Amino acid sequence: MKINQELNAKLKSETKIFQQYLSLINSKESAITVGYQREAEKAKLDFLSFYLDSVVKVIAEYAQDPQTESILNEQVSSIQSLIKNNDRDTKLCIKKMEETSNYWNSLCY
Repeated sequence: MKINQELNAKLKSETKIFQQYLSLINSKESAITVGYQREAEKAKLDFLSFYLDSVVKVIAEYAQDPQTESILNEQVSSIQSLIKNNDRDTKLCIKKMEETSNYWNSLCY
């Protein structure tokens, strides 16, 4: 799928924030102790929710084709159902949100 130039530029600026998130959580120097693991997972969920909300707004404003909108709607529905059930499996929710974020980042050229 190819996205339009305006959407591409907007997604690229959003991508920088997500890349900072990934470098922070993947840093070996900032190991989170077991006692704070639940708080760290909640912070990840909060950040990813905020980030994906920003991406959804950008796509809704700048996407000009039905295919992009269709893919966006599918992914938003999937994430909404995961968020509703995130107390059961927080790690799965975080993983799915990260995969969705990576997907939108991969569309940038």
